[in-house]
Amino acid sequence: MKKKLIAAVVVAVAALFTAGGTLAWFTDDRTANSVIQTGNVDIEVLESTNEPEGTYEKTSDGIVYSGHFMPGQTFSKIVTVRNKGINSAYVRVKVSYQDHEKKVLRYEKKLEPVVESSGFGSSGDSWELGSDGYYYYNQALKPGAVTAPVMETVHLPLGWELEQTTSLYRVVIMAEAIQSDFTGDTAKEAFGYQEVGPGIVSKAKKLVAEYQELSNAYHEAVGQKNKEEQERILKQIQELMEVDDSMTWNQINNNDKFRSALTKVNGDWPTVAEEGLAEELHMLEEESQKWYVNIYVVVKDDCRVVPYISKAPRLGVGDQWRARYLQIDGVWYQPKEAPSASSDMVENINKFYENGWDGIKNSWKPVDFSTVE
Repeated sequence: MKKKLIAAVVVAVAALFTAGGTLAWFTDDRTANSVIQTGNVDIEVLESTNEPEGTYEKTSDGIVYSGHFMPGQTFSKIVTVRNKGINSAYVRVKVSYQDHEKKVLRYEKKLEPVVESSGFGSSGDSWELGSDGYYYYNQALKPGAVTAPVMETVHLPLGWELEQTTSLYRVVIMAEAIQSDFTGDTAKEAFGYQEVGPGIVSKAKKLVAEYQELSNAYHEAVGQKNKEEQERILKQIQELMEVDDSMTWNQINNNDKFRSALTKVNGDWPTVAEEGLAEELHMLEEESQKWYVNIYVVVKDDCRVVPYISKAPRLGVGDQWRARYLQIDGVWYQPKEAPSASSDMVENINKFYENGWDGIKNSWKPVDFSTVE
């Protein structure tokens, strides 16, 4: 049976800070009308507060808090997910932070707002955090049932400075559900969860460095017309890139079809196209100061990153990195227009996760790798 997926996006907290850095008010700007509905899998994100009456007002836009909130303070925000459909479903949620323009904020970990819940933690609790950044509910949610709170409070860190306090505007909760019948015994299995190790960037950086060193050595051997040395280095490049020994250096380094073929995967790629890896690739780009780097991802057991390194050196800060493909729910996409910068690619991915399919259809197009030889 084909998996049925629904994504509900709700802005759980919106915070406006004054120039002095104190929290002036909170509001809850619901965007649940951007739900993607398929079949009988249907969910909604619910929210409430334990703050005393008189400290907030319920409006058509949600709950508006009054008073002043300082860094170091904790406020109540209780978020759950309800199954509105007629079928049991597995549920997962993801928490992100946005500024006033709905751009995703990325903090030093120590400066992230602390989202707390009694449901997080040990394996016996209700929610389990995966390495892909999602919280997975540990049981199938029956029709009409409500999960344990995925969030109960939000704490503003004492370590925040003016830049952090004035930039945070929303804490966004994105909930997804998938039918539990015929999809697996756990939420992770149903969603095709794959462990994404924290060393993926360091692995890629090591691969980039090794390839760059071998490429330079190969060019030097060519300049010296040393055929034996060329063959020796080429063999090392073939082993490093895990390609057939019939591949020449030019085929590995310059052939567009071959580089596209590197993005073919064995199985699903459910997590690595998300902003977490996009951020990691952005970090990789920042480390590469001398060479253009096009990143192509192959998902195998070790979630390996395969880079393509061009011969052109970087000319300055204005030279840009381009990521070319991402895969979402089993379908490969590429931008209709090549992104001019890594930040453009990250922004496009953010738009997708903020707006669902409406956010991708105008800027991305499906691409079929099945014809790549």
